[in-house]
Amino acid sequence: PKASLRRRVRLCPSEFWVVITWAFLAFPWLSGSRVIPYDALDEFYPAAAFVAKSLLEGDSPFWNPWVFAGYPQIADPQGMTFSPGIVLPMLVSQSLVMFNWAIMLHVLIGGLGIARIGRSHGWSNAAVVVAATIFMFGAQASSRLQHVPMILTFAFLPWVLALLSQVFERRRWRDAAGLGRVTLQSH
Repeated sequence: PKASLRRRVRLCPSEFWVVITWAFLAFPWLSGSRVIPYDALDEFYPAAAFVAKSLLEGDSPFWNPWVFAGYPQIADPQGMTFSPGIVLPMLVSQSLVMFNWAIMLHVLIGGLGIARIGRSHGWSNAAVVVAATIFMFGAQASSRLQHVPMILTFAFLPWVLALLSQVFERRRWRDAAGLGRVTLQSH
């Protein structure tokens, strides 16, 4: 137990630096000086704002009368009706800044998942921070940030992989239940 606690304390700086790096690189979107463009702004934000506004007003978010002559919002996975990671923050405020925060928090979730994988494989703190930063702001995340449903799924991929590894190693029902929960969360 003491060795495990020492290991956790020793590895805490990597998660701290992942969060600091994320905050520094995501600051333009978190502060509202930049907006995630293209599809995030034109398609996904209005859909999420509609769902949040409908819920706050006690209306059904399943049919959007403002798109075409009416649109079955519930039938469109891009409408994010059942994406609590986007809809719940939008209940606080339907602003673009809150929408940016919701998306960028998913990017951080993915980075922390990479940190979890790195810790389980014994990577150095520097390697964990570099790998998480690349995951959060390189490749898929940087080229597809405007495709919000892809980012929601992308954010939970490291967690699915980490938990799947635990399920095969430990064969405990709690790990399997956690894997199922994370898989459902990611769509």
